[in-house]
Amino acid sequence: MLYAFAMVAAIAAIVTAFVLYFGAARLAGSRAGKLALLLGVVVLPFVAVVNGAGYAYETSSSTEFCLDCHEMDGHGKSLFLDDPLVLPAMHYQKRLIDRDHACFQCHTNYAMFGDLRAKANGLRHVWVHYLGEASDPLELYDPYPSSNCLHCHDDARSYLEASGHQAELEAISAGEKSCLECHSSGHALPQLEEGSFWIPE
Repeated sequence: MLYAFAMVAAIAAIVTAFVLYFGAARLAGSRAGKLALLLGVVVLPFVAVVNGAGYAYETSSSTEFCLDCHEMDGHGKSLFLDDPLVLPAMHYQKRLIDRDHACFQCHTNYAMFGDLRAKANGLRHVWVHYLGEASDPLELYDPYPSSNCLHCHDDARSYLEASGHQAELEAISAGEKSCLECHSSGHALPQLEEGSFWIPE
């Protein structure tokens, strides 16, 4: 990312030097001047937009970004609940997911355009944060899909051999039964008041 910013700054500096040295009127009359103007008017803004969009896309996938809004304070704290039944906490604490992208990994639909749909929902969150009023408690736009869980777990030995899963494997795979029917605590926000927390050293 630093390289991209350096490249944009270098192009801007070159164009500025050309304009200052030759003057805008003279630039438009020469081949080098037209090239400099093309760089300044077309290439520079394009490079800046593409790199800015890439930076925003990557940053908005981070756990830090997701938990930056005050509405998400409880969800962030819940990742440290010391309770094996709180799935987000156990996934986070045991590093079953990438901690730096924890929210995005679990709340992204892994279908073809899942990332884009997650980003669109993220924009809705930002819109509500700044221009609307968030529901209390927060609610998902759609029921949490078991396919998000199965993306990582469907061939995991711990999932396949768990006694509680044996009779339900086909129903879960077919989407007829939700993982949350048994693992229903979610972020377990009510436990935040009196729960104990894991404190990493």
